[in-house]
Amino acid sequence: MERCFSVWPKLAVLCGACLLAVLVSALLASCDSRKQQAVALDKGIVIKRRVIDFGQVLTPDVLTEQVLFENQSKTIARLIDTRASCSCAVGKLKPEVIQPGNQAVIDLTLEVRQAGVYQHSVFFSFDVDGQRAHKSVRLKVKACSPFEVSPRRIEVDFDRRKTDGFCQEGVLLIRRAGDYVESASSSITAAQTIIGSEQDDDAGVRQVPWTFRLPGNLSGGVLSGDLTFICVAAGKREHISVPISGAVRGNLRVSEPVLHLGVIEAGDASPREVWLESADGQSFRVTRAESDLEWLKVTADPDRTDSGHRLLVGLARSLPTRTTKLDGEIRVHTDLPGAERWRIPAKGFVVVADTSGSAR
Repeated sequence: MERCFSVWPKLAVLCGACLLAVLVSALLASCDSRKQQAVALDKGIVIKRRVIDFGQVLTPDVLTEQVLFENQSKTIARLIDTRASCSCAVGKLKPEVIQPGNQAVIDLTLEVRQAGVYQHSVFFSFDVDGQRAHKSVRLKVKACSPFEVSPRRIEVDFDRRKTDGFCQEGVLLIRRAGDYVESASSSITAAQTIIGSEQDDDAGVRQVPWTFRLPGNLSGGVLSGDLTFICVAAGKREHISVPISGAVRGNLRVSEPVLHLGVIEAGDASPREVWLESADGQSFRVTRAESDLEWLKVTADPDRTDSGHRLLVGLARSLPTRTTKLDGEIRVHTDLPGAERWRIPAKGFVVVADTSGSAR
């Protein structure tokens, strides 16, 4: 009798193990069945072209393409969701309910506004007999501007004592009919830009010559700015910028061609020093020194009349109410021959302490 009672716990454990094995086997079979159904659904929803390569186009443009969709499953397929990886891509399926064995058309649209390589996807989700099937179409295109300017950068380096200004010639290419150059301007006030007449080459590309000029009486110093062409492409304006950099040399030498002020605290009263020298040792005076930044005060040392002068650059009495970026220039006028003038770019930050904090 005691032996019978000792066998029952072992039988219970064995039965439990068998029941658990049956449940796991049933669960795995169910998962495998669902997986097979999903694979079958995925194979039943067919998009004829999964990748659309538009090649190379000119901006701006709206690209369209149609792709056939076929329901090869045995049940109705309903479109329940459409989304894209970018707002510039759109996909529409007509009709949204496809009977078994029928086809539908996917209308794809890709808008390219700027030059670059576009690679985006449009995703479709379908309901097929209560199961979800997902498909996608990938869109690819290389978009180029219809305009090309040469040279792409203007390097300025001339001595105002030896040459009467600076001249740079270039050409702007236009690759699409109907597009044109509207105007050109420079951030350097004294500069002049002349746009010539269009000329056609053998490949049908129009060439627009242009000339950029700086006067010989331009203030000396580091030069930076942009030459901007305003063009019209497919009825839309497009700005094409050509960076301008370099220096205008003259009879003045500056210890700080670009004055990096760094971070200045609002209460800092110590000025920065900038030294001016005549290149040929002439005596001169600084007739005026000023800044286009209202937060900076520039003072010339009045006691120096030989070949060296000192400028003191500090904060003005009126200060900003918050931390402010300094990005301007200091203008120096002298009585050297030709009324020598100079520009010194000034960059930095003025930090204002926060006094609005409340006690805790």
